[in-house]
Amino acid sequence: MKKFAIAAVALTTLASSLAFATPTTDVVTKSVSVKFADLNTATPDGAKALYSRLQNAAWRACRDLSGSNAGARFGVSTCIRDAVNAAVKVVNKPALTALHEGGAFD
Repeated sequence: MKKFAIAAVALTTLASSLAFATPTTDVVTKSVSVKFADLNTATPDGAKALYSRLQNAAWRACRDLSGSNAGARFGVSTCIRDAVNAAVKVVNKPALTALHEGGAFD
């Protein structure tokens, strides 16, 4: 299996104040490393496995934003989406990008 130049991806999440929350100037940043040197990301199975790891890492990074109100749930959902979008862009593997964008594998 090929060695990848990027052995891990740091998912960075930013949380800012929401319309539903009290305005604040605090910004929270959290990183989670995702290793994927063991995967062949050129295959559908490898891309799916990596995508699952990225989603799980995003959830772990963003879960501290959770709360019982709609604003908090929206914040977590937005955080996860943004983190996965950024990670897919950084990894820059065609099969992963196709999976993320809902396209078919070549």
